[in-house]
Amino acid sequence: MPKHLRPCGPAALVLLAVCLYAAPAVATPVEADSLLARAGRAVERGELQLAVRLYEKAEPMVDDGRVEIGLARVALAREDHDAVIKHARRAIKRDRENSGYHLTLAYGYGLKAARGGMSAVFYAGKFKGACEEAVKYDPENVEAHFAVLQYYLMAPGLMGGGEEKAQETISTIESLDPYYGHLARAVEAWVGEDTERAESEYVAAARVDSTSPEGWALLGMFYMEEERYAAGVPVWERALALDPDDLEVVYALAKARLLAGTELDAAAEGFRRYIEEGGDPRGATEAEARWRLGMTLDRAGMPLEAHGQWRRALALDPELDRAAALIESVEAVYPELN
Repeated sequence: MPKHLRPCGPAALVLLAVCLYAAPAVATPVEADSLLARAGRAVERGELQLAVRLYEKAEPMVDDGRVEIGLARVALAREDHDAVIKHARRAIKRDRENSGYHLTLAYGYGLKAARGGMSAVFYAGKFKGACEEAVKYDPENVEAHFAVLQYYLMAPGLMGGGEEKAQETISTIESLDPYYGHLARAVEAWVGEDTERAESEYVAAARVDSTSPEGWALLGMFYMEEERYAAGVPVWERALALDPDDLEVVYALAKARLLAGTELDAAAEGFRRYIEEGGDPRGATEAEARWRLGMTLDRAGMPLEAHGQWRRALALDPELDRAAALIESVEAVYPELN
């Protein structure tokens, strides 16, 4: 599942996907094109070290900004805001009018603003400015419009936000892409705490292309955020049916079943599959998956099996306090496990 499908706040629900805006084709040696394509796929899979090696191998053969922007996207996946900003700026120096490069820079600023502190307002403004540069160089870059919309919805008028700008941007997005148009309306509604309308818009977005798993996964995330886990189960099932190999969706479905307290056997099977197939480098760790598997087994009336999973989780991550507390609770009942 793309990074933007992970759980996050309502205004940022699809924020980080848009940095993958494609650069225009540039004539380079065939080997360099192949390396860059392989590196891009490695980033999408979360294989970040491999991506860096491929970008570095391609660098001597490329005289535009594609290696630098690739390294910026690796840094974005790592949430290393300073590296995103550094590499994106270097890419822009080589190709000033590339809308996607400005958008990637915007997300570096957005990450830095999200850290809070005295400089948050400054970097929020930089985020807005970089998004607007992306729109200037490509007025049809719907992802850039969507990104700056979130700023207009959240920022006060004195900082360049406001309802009028937000509505104008939503109208532009709707004219460019019906899918993003519904997402824009959904985020607007959610920010305004109109969850009924937000749900309706996420459903409409999923139905724009009902054969794509992404819209259904976003709807599933909405239900997760709203703690409507039972409602999310069939949505995650649909997303998984459309992409059976997406382990993040496997995990999300198992988690929804666990938190809904239904189909616990199926939930346990999902967590086990996630663990056995190596998990997703962008998603939950093995320790987290074993912690949730233990919770599932405990709820299913198998505390001893749960204890074993929590012990393994704690061995993988000694700082997983949630597992340590659960181990103690089981050992209080079964002291022989101590």
